[in-house]
Amino acid sequence: MNSFLVACATNDKQTFILDHFGEAKYFMLYRLTVEGHEYVKTLLNNAREEEEHGHHHGHGHGHGHGEGGKARAILEHFREEHVDVFISRRFGPNIVHISKVVLPVVIRQGETLEEGLEAVRSRFDEVASLLAMPPEARKHLVIP
Repeated sequence: MNSFLVACATNDKQTFILDHFGEAKYFMLYRLTVEGHEYVKTLLNNAREEEEHGHHHGHGHGHGHGEGGKARAILEHFREEHVDVFISRRFGPNIVHISKVVLPVVIRQGETLEEGLEAVRSRFDEVASLLAMPPEARKHLVIP
């Protein structure tokens, strides 16, 4: 694997959100290689709007953080894009569902998308080896 597509969670298209990945207004997609990264496109987070407008009402059982519905909505958003990695400062309980489809990467340092992309690029081989694993066998990656 010599490149992968990453989605960065942002509200201002410059810095990572401080909230969970799925709460972002935008997801900025980049193609990441050993040499650097290239901007691909920006997606508006439609799943966030659906939740805000109450389209997640329940059927007699609790629908809250980590129940999987939001994870499915977020993942559906990226199905056509073939995104390999989600990068954010935080993920909610849905990280368990997300990690079965894409590799969630938590970055602890750096606020800008550039800093996050560079942090992931510096661990390119580790990310590539995690992506090569069967999804059910891998965990998310935390970059301190």
